[in-house]
Amino acid sequence: MKCPHCETAINTNWTTHFIYKDNEEMYLDVIEAGKEIVYGHCPECNKLIIWLLSSNFIETYKDNHGNVDGHYIKKDSPYNEVIIFPKFSIKTVAPEVPEKYDRDYKEAAAILDISPKASAAMSRRLLQTILRENYGVNKGNLNKEIDEFLGSNKVPSYIIDALHYIRVIGNFAAHPDKDKNTGKIVEVEEGEAEWSLETLDALFDFAFVQPAKNESRKKKMDEKLVELGKKPLSNL
Repeated sequence: MKCPHCETAINTNWTTHFIYKDNEEMYLDVIEAGKEIVYGHCPECNKLIIWLLSSNFIETYKDNHGNVDGHYIKKDSPYNEVIIFPKFSIKTVAPEVPEKYDRDYKEAAAILDISPKASAAMSRRLLQTILRENYGVNKGNLNKEIDEFLGSNKVPSYIIDALHYIRVIGNFAAHPDKDKNTGKIVEVEEGEAEWSLETLDALFDFAFVQPAKNESRKKKMDEKLVELGKKPLSNL
C-alpha cells in the first residue's frame, strides 16, 4: 500500500484489536458485525495510520489448551476496510502545476474513499478543463475533446493509453452523462475513480512539469553560451 501521509509504497507491521459486544458472541459463527482496529506507523515518515475493518463473519483462534487466543475478521468473507486516520489521503502535486488545478485535484483525491462517484466526477471535470484551457479543444463533450487532443500527434503513448482507458473503464457508451455533463455524479465502475486520478497525474507531468523542466534546462544552457561569448539559443 501507499502511505496516506507521504505516498511512499510501504510494508509495515500492523497491530490488530478486535472489537465486539459480548464475549459469548465470539463463539458463534455469525455475529452482529465484528470490527477490527488495525494500526501502525509508516516506516518512511513515521506517521500513524489507522484502519477500520468490518464484517459479519469472524474467526476465533484458540491456543493448545483450547483457550480463546484471539478473534479476527475472516478475510475470505465479505468485509469492508477503510482508513480512518488520516481522514483524507494527502496527495502531493508538483509545484509546476497551476494552483487552480492543484486545488481541485487534491479535493478529488481527498473524497476518493468517501465517495468514488463524486471523486470521479471532479476528475472528469478537471480533465476537461485542462484540455480546454491548455490545448484549445472545445467539442462540447469529453469524449470528442479527448479525440481532438490525441489527434494532435504530439501526445506520448502513455498519455494516449491513459486517456483511452478513461473511456473504457468509465464505459462512456453506457453512461453518456460522463462525457456530456462531466461534473455530474453518476455510478462508476470498479477502479474508475482511482484511474482518473492517476491519469491526471500523468497529464500534469506532460502538460506542466516537463515543459517547465525543459525551460529551466534551456535557460541554463543559454547562460553557459553567454559565458562562452556566444549567442543564447533563445535569440536564434
